[in-house]
Amino acid sequence: MPITRLTDEAEPRSNLIGTWYVRAPYVIEPQSYRPVRAVDVDLIKSRTRIVRGGYGKPVVRDALVAKGKRLRPYAPGEIAGELVAGLLDLVQNRLRPTDFAERFGYMGYNALVPSDNRCEGEPLDWLLAHAHTLLVVSRLINLLNKARGSDSGRKKLEEYIRQELPYGPYAADGWVFQEPALRGSAGSPIMAANNVIRFLLNPHLDGVGRQLVPEKADLRSVFTFRAPICVAYWHVAQLYGKETLRRCKECGRVFMHDRDVEFCLPEPPKTISPCKSRFNVRRWRRKPSKKRRKR
Repeated sequence: MPITRLTDEAEPRSNLIGTWYVRAPYVIEPQSYRPVRAVDVDLIKSRTRIVRGGYGKPVVRDALVAKGKRLRPYAPGEIAGELVAGLLDLVQNRLRPTDFAERFGYMGYNALVPSDNRCEGEPLDWLLAHAHTLLVVSRLINLLNKARGSDSGRKKLEEYIRQELPYGPYAADGWVFQEPALRGSAGSPIMAANNVIRFLLNPHLDGVGRQLVPEKADLRSVFTFRAPICVAYWHVAQLYGKETLRRCKECGRVFMHDRDVEFCLPEPPKTISPCKSRFNVRRWRRKPSKKRRKR
């Protein structure tokens, strides 16, 4: 569980309270651990039953390992948007795992799994599976928002679910899995998308809950979290139905922005992003020259 601290100074910017730690630098090293397995996947009820204790022999896989001695605290609930943006960039190969960890630390694998399944570090495939799960949910929310407003948006959503929706990897707590059945979601495209979103989001929302914490001589009711990855899912769930998730018209990258932008944002001090620049050049080349128009 995160360490929860309340002060008399100012109210937090988020109603999700808790402190997590970064112990930089981080490296990628092979580690031995027992992966979690799960059974009883139910798409309609959005449920997975985790088998506690692990099965089989340990595996050796790459993991993020903290090498630092000093702990840097931060509040994931205060920067939930940045956390989600970092995870989306991580799985879209725009951010290296070690750079992500330098900013946000571990995402909480060992806080979510039984003791038999813990790892000296954080399994890299587990982290990327969670990031991929968030990416798929974000794309579905983006497509769903457009499908509610137009027939063409509804058709794009249906095509994505029937043809493009990945089989995985997805993650639920400590479990990494594939799920081909998601493409077979019954009903209209909007109903199917909602089923998939519930299936991929709901199991993680249990990691955020209300607790009573001491404050002076009394108790205060707050929301806290088990691990930062739960904060990321909680934040994306709050974005459902809102026009905050964008997809770059040029490279397809999914990102968050409060304005209706069509391309990735430029890095300061630049005023135009490489994606918009490439799009403009390609559009200019397609235009007929003056000589051709005269003919």
